[in-house]
Amino acid sequence: MSLGSLLSDTIGVFDPLQRRMFTASFPNLLLPDDYIQAIDIPIPSITSIQQTQRGFKVNYPVERSLSSPTCGVLFYEDQNLPVLNYFMQWSSQVVDLSTYTFNVPAFYKRPVTISLLNSLGVPAAIIGLMGCYPASLSGYSMRLGDSSPVYPEFRLWVDAVEVQILLGPLFDIGNLTLGNINNMSSLAGLSLYSGINGGGIPASYPIANVTTPPLQV
Repeated sequence: MSLGSLLSDTIGVFDPLQRRMFTASFPNLLLPDDYIQAIDIPIPSITSIQQTQRGFKVNYPVERSLSSPTCGVLFYEDQNLPVLNYFMQWSSQVVDLSTYTFNVPAFYKRPVTISLLNSLGVPAAIIGLMGCYPASLSGYSMRLGDSSPVYPEFRLWVDAVEVQILLGPLFDIGNLTLGNINNMSSLAGLSLYSGINGGGIPASYPIANVTTPPLQV
């Protein structure tokens, strides 16, 4: 039996997730979905150590960490520079450039929400990136005679990732069904979110007109 047949029998539909099937929501960033061209989603992993017992190597979990401590987001930039503006405003909440002092985390750490969609455009999973704040924005490489659009990469530090599966089968892993895991994840996410929630990027942040031509190199 092929892998495709096995998945079809198990899940009901063998339909691959495509890289374009997502939306992302950033705090107080009211831009069209198409402005976010790509996003790299870090996934939690479990780190283990080995101990010798009766001559055998046995693995024990010691840490739950992320595949990467940062998340990369590729934006479309237009001539009003909303991405650069957004990065500078959010960064100014991390460090006060007038005094060169860092603010408390509750002032600048924010959640970012990513929805993975099925072929009907319905969210199949919600991924919450918790405790996010700006890490870097790639430089703008401008060049005379080149009319290519500019796509800056916005990198974010991420404290934790919470995944909630909305569609698909529930796999019974002992007493830990996916539904129970999602419930525990939601409780952990609420606890973590309450610790990092606070002020925000000003609601008056100027949003670019969606018909604005792209910034060109």
